[in-house]
Amino acid sequence: MNAGAGAFGMEGVLEGNRRLGEAIEDLKEKHDRRRQIEQAEDEAASRAAAAAAAAAPKKEAAIDFSGAAAAMAASSGEADGEPEDDAADAADAAQARDDAHDDDEDDELARIRAARLAALRRRKEAASRAGGECRVITQDEFLPQVTGTKRVVCTFTHVEFKERCLVVMKHMRNAAQLLPSTRFVELDAAKAPFFVEKLNVRVIPTTLFFIDGKTETRMFGFEGLETVAGGEDFTLKSLLRRLNKEGMVDRDEFMAALARIGATDDSDEEGDEDDAADAFTDE
Repeated sequence: MNAGAGAFGMEGVLEGNRRLGEAIEDLKEKHDRRRQIEQAEDEAASRAAAAAAAAAPKKEAAIDFSGAAAAMAASSGEADGEPEDDAADAADAAQARDDAHDDDEDDELARIRAARLAALRRRKEAASRAGGECRVITQDEFLPQVTGTKRVVCTFTHVEFKERCLVVMKHMRNAAQLLPSTRFVELDAAKAPFFVEKLNVRVIPTTLFFIDGKTETRMFGFEGLETVAGGEDFTLKSLLRRLNKEGMVDRDEFMAALARIGATDDSDEEGDEDDAADAFTDE
């Protein structure tokens, strides 16, 4: 009995071992299959992650490209930092100094320009009144003419002294073109007896110089002028200087007139410009 029991017990152990081995193999197979499945799932997940990782930079690059200008400007500012700020501050300070200097120069230029424009306006206004020509006026026009402009040159003429009067009026017309701020007029003495008597005109031609409607001096014929052609004519230069001496000209116009006739009139003496400076008298 004991022997049978021992044999049965051994067989039971072997059968238990066999079944245990089969169970272990079955579990191993199941475990292997699960690992294969998990590996496959892991590989699939890895491939998906790799694909996502590969796609992600392209998407970011597209976004960055759409804002490239802003990104580059921002990164440039951050990268440079304080050195650029210092350089900018130095440049601003230098520009401010330059601007201040320029402002001073601009102010000075503006003052010069304004003064020149004012002088030009005065000359134009005077020229518009004077007209840059020599007009023949009547007795009724005399007072409005000699009182309507600061400087007026009035020559009394007469038909009986035609030749000499023609010479004087030829140069007066030329002077009028050169000195537009001064008014030049001619009055027929025969048609203006009142003013001939009032102004005591006794010599023909007589030229009166009016400043602000008042006359202090006069010129009889060619008196004080540089005569030519055997005393039958005189130079325009000498007339301009006489007008200047009497205070009848604008400074700039006088200098320009001398320069102009000096360049075109070869009969004039040399050194007109120096003589003009010496002869000039301030208004």
